Amino acid sequence: MTDSHRAGDGAPASPEYSPAADPAFVPRNPLHGRLPSFNLGQRFSGPLARCLFVGALTLFLLIPLGFVRDVVYDRMYLYQEATANITSNWGKTQTVSGPALIIPYRIWKDRKEMVTVKVEGKDQTQEVVTRDYYLRHKVVLPSDLSFATEMNPEVRYRGIYRQALYNAPVDVAGTFTLPGPDDFPSNLQEVHWDKTWMSVGITDLKTISEAAPARWGTATLPAYKPGTDAGYLLGSGFHTQVPLGSADAGTKRDFSLKLRIRGSGGIYFTPVGENTTITMNGSWPSPSFQGNLLPVERSISDRGFSAKWSISNLTRTYPQIADLGGPEYSLKNSADASAITAFSAGVNLHEPVTLYRMVRRSVDYGILFIAVTFVALFAFEMVSRQRMHLVQYGMVGLSMSLFYLVLLSLAEHVSFGTAFVAASAVTVAMNAWYVGAVLQSGRKGILMGGLLTGLYAVLFSLLRMEDFSLLMGTGLVLVMMGALMFATRKLPQTRSAGTA
Repeated sequence: MTDSHRAGDGAPASPEYSPAADPAFVPRNPLHGRLPSFNLGQRFSGPLARCLFVGALTLFLLIPLGFVRDVVYDRMYLYQEATANITSNWGKTQTVSGPALIIPYRIWKDRKEMVTVKVEGKDQTQEVVTRDYYLRHKVVLPSDLSFATEMNPEVRYRGIYRQALYNAPVDVAGTFTLPGPDDFPSNLQEVHWDKTWMSVGITDLKTISEAAPARWGTATLPAYKPGTDAGYLLGSGFHTQVPLGSADAGTKRDFSLKLRIRGSGGIYFTPVGENTTITMNGSWPSPSFQGNLLPVERSISDRGFSAKWSISNLTRTYPQIADLGGPEYSLKNSADASAITAFSAGVNLHEPVTLYRMVRRSVDYGILFIAVTFVALFAFEMVSRQRMHLVQYGMVGLSMSLFYLVLLSLAEHVSFGTAFVAASAVTVAMNAWYVGAVLQSGRKGILMGGLLTGLYAVLFSLLRMEDFSLLMGTGLVLVMMGALMFATRKLPQTRSAGTA
């Protein structure tokens, strides 16, 4: 059968119509009067596709979080510059070293030489003994030593930045057991008792606001002179003459001195006595006990702290009496001239979590909180059968990224707690209203507001707790995964081609 008979049972076939043969035909632009539709939501309407795209969007939001992190580091750098300027003028962390007695003495050494001399016109070799004398210094550390100080902290500002400083009166007292004949070498020529001096090391000399003359028994020693005159043994510091005589050999002498120093960060003392006691008090509520040894007694409250150290010389690596000799003034029997200043105990004016550290830590949790929020939005979609546009997901994520910038800008002017509450309230209100308007459900908007409120409460707890932050963060991840598994538990299953 031909094509002309396919139209009906024997009916004549109508001539085939060709638009090109029609003189009245005008080609029409298919885009005329309307735009082509490209619905991104329809393209990613499947659960798996939407999950993949939302995951990619979550990773993309790492870019604005990175910008916020850079701003945090820039502000932290400005803060460090400002506080460094304050501490350089006021004083940095201080270490009080010593005191130590330096006793000059002279020894002799015979030097033998073979010389040629003429005897009765003949050359003869003879041994000649020459006696040389050398000046040495004996270092004597206290047998008993006590430090007592009370730190009086204050806060100074440079612009919007603050730094904790302190004034500290220091009382030093103890007993020296002067060396006897057995403490000097057998080739001793003379001990210069009258040229003995006492040296005290201080990290930063310009911070000494008061230094009363030291007491030696009942006598008052001369005024201090700059420099320890002990090389690298005590570092920077000062010294004073201690008039002694040969009758003082092997005896015990009491001493005391009073200082008032200022600084920042903390204050440390070197336990150079055979038995050293350190007592410290202060009105700072969050001290950090540092150094080589922790206090044996301590008490901390909102009104301040008190601490006490009792240290034996058995914990150290250097002796009580040693020679100070050589071009670098290194202690004999000690590996390094800095052994005295390297072993110390003290306290820092610790701020538990600084502003920029807390903001930086909160940014580190940013991607996790955005992911939790997206999981909640995805759960709303699964339950209500409504779909949010993927651009709307992005708006929610960007608004949550702005939270950290708002937090940083407010926390530099008000307390961190107040700034956190204000920034979280703005973010919660914006997203609760936005989600409620998009899903046309006030109930879902309220649920989103409650979720974000809980998330920010958890974040605030994470920032305040340093020891349990990892535990709480891991728990939050588990909750997020549980919510995601609950929301996707009834997704339609695909059947294989061979299943009936």
